[in-house]
Amino acid sequence: MLEMKNMQEETLGERGEAEKVDTLGVYEGEKNSKGERHGIGKYQFPNGDVYVGGYCRGLRNSQGIYVFKNGARYDGKWRCGLKYGRGTFIYPDGTRYEGEWKRDKKSGFGVYYHSNKDIYEGTWRKDVRHGLGTYHFSESGIKFMGTWLNDYLQGPGEIVYPRYHFHGTWKDNLPHGRGCFVFENNCMQHGHYIHQVNSNNQHNEMIKNKQSQMDFFPIWCARCISPYKIHLLPPEARPLHEQMTEDDSLTDECRNELSNDESYTFLPHSSDAENDSTDYRDEFLNEI
Repeated sequence: MLEMKNMQEETLGERGEAEKVDTLGVYEGEKNSKGERHGIGKYQFPNGDVYVGGYCRGLRNSQGIYVFKNGARYDGKWRCGLKYGRGTFIYPDGTRYEGEWKRDKKSGFGVYYHSNKDIYEGTWRKDVRHGLGTYHFSESGIKFMGTWLNDYLQGPGEIVYPRYHFHGTWKDNLPHGRGCFVFENNCMQHGHYIHQVNSNNQHNEMIKNKQSQMDFFPIWCARCISPYKIHLLPPEARPLHEQMTEDDSLTDECRNELSNDESYTFLPHSSDAENDSTDYRDEFLNEI
């Protein structure tokens, strides 16, 4: 009934190149007394990718922009060489994600703008939709509000059509079980969804490929009609109460050090004390 865009193909190109020693690329910027990239700098990778922004002991850190040779780019926060914090990733086709990152993956609240102008805004976990979110269908004007679990619609939710709403429950991206339609004239149609197996598919194939919505047909079974009463609505979607693991957290060891460390080696484009880090970054970006 609702077909959501597959996110796996969109993650290609998000991973920045691993930091390499300077002999494999060209670095221009600040260093510490150990010769490590430390402060603000520009690094051009052998494959044509370019990074401009902050470094901490040789790793990308703080604010920075990474431009891929295929036209994709990430502009946002870094920590220990990984995307971490608020940032925007723009794909070559114009698709973009604006939101929170942890350990190089979309995690937290973010907005994803698809190339077909559909929009998802809600929570993420480890690069997939996970938790409360809203999906706007650009072409039809339909809006879904509900819960995702590991990129699947799962649990209570609501579909907002131009002239009526549907309140119900989802299972593996399909409406399932009890629900009701609410119309403009303040009446409610109660019923439930059942899943009929697609006769063209074998049962063992469905078990192997549970993700395919083509294995089932959701069928609405109307039961009765009543005046609108709020207490007759199915349960609303609620946030997932999950505790983030320690692996999701990274400590910014250079947060205070960069402002106090006086052991930088200032290279071209950073020797002028009147130029702050923003001017430095903008100057390099003009060259990309």
